[in-house]
Formats: sequence, structure tokens, C-alpha cells
Amino acid sequence: MSGSGSASLHLLCLIGGSTVAFPAAEIEAVVSVDAIVPVPGAPSMVRGLAAMRSRLLTVLDCPLMVGAPHERAGLMAVITVAGHGYGLLIDDVVDVVELTLVEPLPGRPDAAWQKLQPMLADHHGEPVLVVDPSRFVDMPRASFPHAA
Repeated sequence: MSGSGSASLHLLCLIGGSTVAFPAAEIEAVVSVDAIVPVPGAPSMVRGLAAMRSRLLTVLDCPLMVGAPHERAGLMAVITVAGHGYGLLIDDVVDVVELTLVEPLPGRPDAAWQKLQPMLADHHGEPVLVVDPSRFVDMPRASFPHAA
């Protein structure tokens, strides 16, 4: 993720009722989720597998991972981490905007968000958490509330 001081494009989305910004360069697409096939024995944060344009994605339940309910289901942000495709379930897309990051993060987000090492940006006077989307993939499942 870029450092403070320089503006870059970010995807503003809703995850469990919170406005979150992902660096736009990290997001390949935002698509509707047609069908998710459950994976027996997978932890609850892994919703299952989905196909997108003949590509298999592991679908991660971002609201569950931060201990929040889904406000609205049906969208996923597509990313690639270490050559593997992932769909990050989000509640909604708000906008694509230019943001300048602020470091360090003033205050402390709740524990679930804190494990994602967010940064903070100002969007029209409102604070927005900025998260590298690969952090949802990289964090150990024991770190998240409700992960089984």
C-alpha cells in the first residue's frame, strides 16, 4: 500500500456497515456473486468457491471476518494473492475516489479491524479505513472473530 502524502484511487465499499477503502490498483474487478459452492471442512470465513470467467476463486466472508453482519450480500471484490484468485465478499460499492492516506492511524479501530492494519484517509471530512485487500487473505484464521 502506498505511503502517506500522495493521492491515489481507492474503491470505497461497505463491509459490515463500515466504509472501507481498498487501493483500486489491487482490485481486478467487482462482480455479482452468482453461486458459491461450499467447501466441506473449510473454516467459516471461507464461504466457498465461485467461478468467474472460467477462473476459480476462493470466496472469503469479509463481514464475518471483522465480526459484523452482512448489510447486503451479493458482491465480491476480486484480487490475486501469490497467484491465487480470491473473491472478497462486500456489502456494497460506494464510489471510486482519490484519497490521501494519513499515518499513523489516530485512535484505535476495534480489534478485528486492527488485525488488518488499516490506515486512515479523509473523505469529505469523514474518516475512512484504508485496508490492503490482501490482508484478508494473509491473516491467520484464528485472528478473526467467529472463524472456526
